[in-house]
Amino acid sequence: MKCESCGGELLETRLDSYHFDESGLEDVILVGVIERRCEKCNEREVVIPRLKELHRTIAKALAAKNSLLTPLEVRFLRKHLGFSQADFAKRINVRSEAVSRWETGAEEFSWHFELLLRLMVMLELHERNYTVKSFDEVQEKRLTAPVRIFAEKSAWRPDSTNMLTAAC
Repeated sequence: MKCESCGGELLETRLDSYHFDESGLEDVILVGVIERRCEKCNEREVVIPRLKELHRTIAKALAAKNSLLTPLEVRFLRKHLGFSQADFAKRINVRSEAVSRWETGAEEFSWHFELLLRLMVMLELHERNYTVKSFDEVQEKRLTAPVRIFAEKSAWRPDSTNMLTAAC
């Protein structure tokens, strides 16, 4: 393989550790990725395959970690889910300024919101799973309503008449 900069020969090496700063996080280390280095101009590139899968794996690892999320991790997870700050704030019923403060570390992220964010990641409840009005349609009154469940040949099916339009 030839270097795009100078045409020199590229040498490949498998790295024991590569700090994946491109993720926007401080401590993501990739093990076993390939580095290509030009023996002529010393230009270097790291080959990171299946980037979308890598981001999903990072998100799941963060959601499963046994310590509180850092502000950068909250931001990474929100972005991984595909939400802007405003959309995420709307989905969890807070002001967008609160999300901004959580992501800069100016305000503590409450455990309840952190748990919700972690569950959204683990269940892969991305932005595309919601219609624009899905949470807006929740009535503000607490009402008792019948929950109708239909018996079908091989499964139970809920009546979707009074349900949010979020898909899991």
